[in-house]
Amino acid sequence: MMPLHFDGCFGWYHPAQGQRAVLLCNAIGHEALWTHAGLARLAERLAAQGVPVLRFDYPGTGDSADLEHAGAPGASCVDAWLAGIDAAGELLRRLSGARELVLLGARGGASLAALAAGRGVAGRRVDALALLAPVASGRMLVREMKMIAQTWRSLACRAAEPVPAPGAGRQSGMDILGIHFTDAAIDALGGIDLLNAPCAPAPQILIAGAEPQMAPLARHYGRLGAQVRMVPFPDLIDWLQDPLHGTPPDATFAQVAGWIADLGPAAPVGEPAPGGRAMAAGTASCLRAGDWVETPVRFGQGLFGMLCEPLGPRIERPAVLINNSGGTHHVGAGRCGVMLARRLAACGVASFRIDVRGIGDACVGAQAIAGVPADPEGYRDAVTACDWLLAHGHREVVAFGVSYGANVSLHAAGAHPGLVGAVLVNLQRLLRRETFTRPRWLIHGRSAPTAEEGAPGINAASVLPEPAAHEQREIEGLLQSLDARGTTLRLLFGPDDPGPFELARFFGPTLAGLAGYSQLQIETIDGLDHGMLNPPGRARVIDYCVDLLCGPLHPGADLRDRLQRIAEPWRRPPDCRRRCG
Repeated sequence: MMPLHFDGCFGWYHPAQGQRAVLLCNAIGHEALWTHAGLARLAERLAAQGVPVLRFDYPGTGDSADLEHAGAPGASCVDAWLAGIDAAGELLRRLSGARELVLLGARGGASLAALAAGRGVAGRRVDALALLAPVASGRMLVREMKMIAQTWRSLACRAAEPVPAPGAGRQSGMDILGIHFTDAAIDALGGIDLLNAPCAPAPQILIAGAEPQMAPLARHYGRLGAQVRMVPFPDLIDWLQDPLHGTPPDATFAQVAGWIADLGPAAPVGEPAPGGRAMAAGTASCLRAGDWVETPVRFGQGLFGMLCEPLGPRIERPAVLINNSGGTHHVGAGRCGVMLARRLAACGVASFRIDVRGIGDACVGAQAIAGVPADPEGYRDAVTACDWLLAHGHREVVAFGVSYGANVSLHAAGAHPGLVGAVLVNLQRLLRRETFTRPRWLIHGRSAPTAEEGAPGINAASVLPEPAAHEQREIEGLLQSLDARGTTLRLLFGPDDPGPFELARFFGPTLAGLAGYSQLQIETIDGLDHGMLNPPGRARVIDYCVDLLCGPLHPGADLRDRLQRIAEPWRRPPDCRRRCG
């Protein structure tokens, strides 16, 4: 597969020699992050059976340019996304040489695919349409999104309080698991109604989903003259989950791939498809917008990262290595990795947001993570990424990670002297490997379970065992070696995060055992939830990193002095005695 940019969008082309190409249309909002790995697997499956595929991020989402830089000023998000589908369809025809085009979308992306097909893509008819659990009513989609936001706020407790970050006014619209939708976007989504389509969007349509919900749409398209096939989607619920726990619906994907293969021979073509060996006109190897330029990078053994560099003057600061949070790919939960990278670039600092093994685009075919937050060997991939940065002109590197990414960053810093600092957000576990299984509520960053998840009185302190003697020595040795090397560690926690319980089981309920580490500092960030989904808390963490790395300091100051001086105003230890005593 080949990464590419076009019309302000980022995408992946999976080349093949067939004359029927498939354009994948992402789900919307947080569901795009949840379904990313599954759709990538589907693209690989289709390419293996001879079907060229293009998957991409809509304008303003994923790795694509923000809407203000995507060439559609003033357009609603839905109009911009439909324009993105149009541009992607035209590009796919040029890349593949295919004569027939199939649009395939999931959830809200299925709704967009149906709308785009109804209009025609790049001025031509869409030959077939595959809709995975389509949302026929935009009003229903908006209602679901509001319910998800309400449920998340009830679980996130104090971290979800809508207190604006300093200097930020209250935004209109709503935030759904870290993704902001303006009032205009909500109105545009709410206006989608596939049952009002005046004509069939394609002559052949596949609808995957539960029959009671999908039957009205299937009947409507059938009355408009389309040949419609319905298939069940029993594995949908197992897919639409946080990437830590979701599993790709391979059984349904097999039916979808079989349906595409059974559409019959594609129309003949005069010249063979290029198979992706030559890039089509209109594509680019990098994306420039605003203050930054981003370049996709394949490195190591099948690893992937997005290098974000300033377009303007650079300052003498370390590059920032942004590691995966949980099972979410390099974009980050709520797109936090993209936000951090582009903010740093605007201040003159480069960054590299990566996928470690088994996550996102580093290893598309990998099975979903289960049982533990992620691969305990992921830190080795961060070490490889640090090597790449140093080999490409960056003299120092600071690692950044949230939850599992914090664990990766910590152990990568221990393994690589080129990592001179690490910002660890809501570090959940100190060890790379554990001999016990954490309950799901703890993995998701809650200090205690809900009534449905556990008995009264259970909390993180009661389920986290005392470390074995060799585990205690391992962690103390790691921190001692980092401290002796002068590696600066900043541990940031939300007010209700269970991370301090993990510190307490190694260093005592008041964390007195950490007092001797001169390079380690702990901070509490108001409004910060475990996954950095709450916009005010996320803004504070990004501000912290910018202040830490981009402060107006005299040239030549060494990193340790810079970090100590810049971090001083943020010094406020968490109330660990209250939570851990």
